[in-house]
Amino acid sequence: SGSMDRLRQATEDMGDGKLNTNLIIEGNDEFAILTGNLKKVIETIENLINDMYTMSHEHEKGNTGVFISCDKYQGDYTVVAERINEMVQNYKDDISSLLISIKGLADGDFNVSIKDFPGEKAEYRIALENIKDTLTDINRESKTLAQMASHGNRSERADESKFNCGWKEVISNLNLLDNVIAPIEEASQVLYTMSKGDFSSKVMGSYE
Repeated sequence: SGSMDRLRQATEDMGDGKLNTNLIIEGNDEFAILTGNLKKVIETIENLINDMYTMSHEHEKGNTGVFISCDKYQGDYTVVAERINEMVQNYKDDISSLLISIKGLADGDFNVSIKDFPGEKAEYRIALENIKDTLTDINRESKTLAQMASHGNRSERADESKFNCGWKEVISNLNLLDNVIAPIEEASQVLYTMSKGDFSSKVMGSYE
């Protein structure tokens, strides 16, 4: 019959992912009831897809607090909606954990803990650990230079070979600080002797 053919075509379309099937319920026989149930299934799936699209669109706009409302679904459809929300929440939690670690590093906490991400997400931890290690090394090098200088050893230099790109430039500039400190110290010494009436002292260094 025509009803049976339409029902068969609708189920085939569903199997192929085509949900825009126009099902018409005629009468109140078994085919009508079956058609009504199938139409309800299609509408529920369409609603779930639309809710997923809405949530995705809102998250793209920065509204990351938007989730699928599970109350509008029943049975296993509720489970599907809950699992989707759970997946999104897990990603939000990962991002929050990353931001906390990044903020800690930005605030100078080089002992900040970094979440042990599983699977392919372990790359997040590796990247942050690399940043953490680099900042820790820079801090260590600067402390060493300061300690050496405090003991009168200004020949000590930070190891630039341990760093790359912009970090290397930072260390290179750190090593150049002595070019600024040395003339200031010598000039201060000359001014001090002059204040004592000794005008024989001169700046002997050659500075640029």
